[in-house]
Amino acid sequence: RNATLSELNPFFYGVTLVHTPKSYTYQADALSANIGLNKSYYSQQQTYRVEWDPPEEDGQGGYIRWYTNGNFLYSIKGENLNITGSEIPSEAMYLIMNTAVASSWGFPAPCPSGCTCECFECGNPDCECALPSGYCENFPASFEIDYVRVYQAKNE
Repeated sequence: RNATLSELNPFFYGVTLVHTPKSYTYQADALSANIGLNKSYYSQQQTYRVEWDPPEEDGQGGYIRWYTNGNFLYSIKGENLNITGSEIPSEAMYLIMNTAVASSWGFPAPCPSGCTCECFECGNPDCECALPSGYCENFPASFEIDYVRVYQAKNE
């Protein structure tokens, strides 16, 4: 049973995202954990924590753990990535805090009949069929961040 209602989001891990021009193409190595939100997430302050321990020099070990409001949500250990041929990142990383929206979350699937689902732009009549009903009423959107703390182990 998944008591936290969380799940790993491996969507961009080990995926080559092809763009034009070709110089914009890159290998995505992003891991995250998703959690279902209740009303309190929109009316009260929440705390989020990510713990990262890089692998050893040989690529073995390491982990990433996610927490919300002090409660453990999800983790992934380096050995769990062996089947992908990848490892927990060992290079410096960045924190990205944004209101990200992906066409793979909550959009019509499969694409409605008669719609190409090639654009997802609010206000563009050519894109209306690809957007969920009422979707554009959510924008503009924002969230407030009171503080960010970053800790590093001694001597690292």
